Amino acid sequence: MARDITKLHPKLQEIVAELKDRCEKEGLKLLITSCIRDAEEQLECYKKGTSTLKYPNSMHNWGVAIDFCKNVKGHEYDDAQFFTRVGEIGKELGLIWGGDWSKPDRPHLQLADWGTSTSKLKKTYGTPEKFMASWSKGENSASASTPSTVKTYTVVKGDTLSGIGTKLGVDWKEIAELNGIKRPYTIKIGQVLKVAANEKTTYMVVANCTTLRCRKTMNGDVIGYFAKGTKVEVLDQSNKSWYKVKGKSTNGKVITGYCGSKYLK
Repeated sequence: MARDITKLHPKLQEIVAELKDRCEKEGLKLLITSCIRDAEEQLECYKKGTSTLKYPNSMHNWGVAIDFCKNVKGHEYDDAQFFTRVGEIGKELGLIWGGDWSKPDRPHLQLADWGTSTSKLKKTYGTPEKFMASWSKGENSASASTPSTVKTYTVVKGDTLSGIGTKLGVDWKEIAELNGIKRPYTIKIGQVLKVAANEKTTYMVVANCTTLRCRKTMNGDVIGYFAKGTKVEVLDQSNKSWYKVKGKSTNGKVITGYCGSKYLK
């Protein structure tokens, strides 16, 4: 089950599919080496020393993380540029990359919705089994009590984590956890921090055009079309010209991508 992508959280399944597609187009030979791990598999990893965490303290136990390597025999883990680029793509898709942590874990990517540890998942759901049971009920993103949107904040002179938290209305400890910042909680000018915010779901309607192109990335390849009047969920409005949205396309499939903001109201 460790490599079975279909067992992952539905949101992560979608992102992994896009990650693999992006990597293939860039000639990056990506191999997913670990997905969800049950108690026995986590114990085996712990005994082998490939993980310092016991069940259920790994994000893999909750189905919200993957590990990867370069699919080249004998060079699976020795190409730093490969891991950096895959990590960059992962972050562009909204994932947390372990390579950014104070103790880097370059082959690791995970959903950003619940921070860097399992504490919020355990507090909200109790066990991985209960969390996974919620997926079939349509709870494919963080619950109302957990961050549904991850934005960024660039540190300026005089900033502290507590000050940033107050400014943005977010618990500074959550900012530290989401970015893997440990005591003494040092941040640097120019550092880009991920900031999770509890927000209500935003919907908009396609207008001012007969059909609206939906692209994989901003100005990227077209992956589908939305008909005029289609209601879409807005996932990211940080770019004024391009909104990341999710909705049912003209062929009946639910797609996620970027659309011109001027065509939404």
